[in-house]
Amino acid sequence: MLLLNGNEDEARSLNKGLGRDRRAAAKDTYELEFDCPESKLKGVRVAIIAGEDAWRCDYFAAKIVKKDDSFTQVFLFKVDDWFSANKKEGFQFYDAKFERLVFKYPAPP
Repeated sequence: MLLLNGNEDEARSLNKGLGRDRRAAAKDTYELEFDCPESKLKGVRVAIIAGEDAWRCDYFAAKIVKKDDSFTQVFLFKVDDWFSANKKEGFQFYDAKFERLVFKYPAPP
């Protein structure tokens, strides 16, 4: 799950990436929509809620895109550990805070 600002009411599932199932040792890509004012956007929490599987996360990257197509730089968060619902096997969650959100527009064609 990915939770905006750590809020469980703003949770999105990471069960499927864009157009394909998750695979071992693959780079998975997700596009998730949230309705949140820029001034309230503080970070995300990646959390494993339930299940028997553990999964490895070396890092994750996030880019915020607004409805007007402006976007931030890519934020890169190094995790380098396992996620698991079992407390003995790894993280249950990882909090990533955004610093200085600066939006820019794409270059004209």
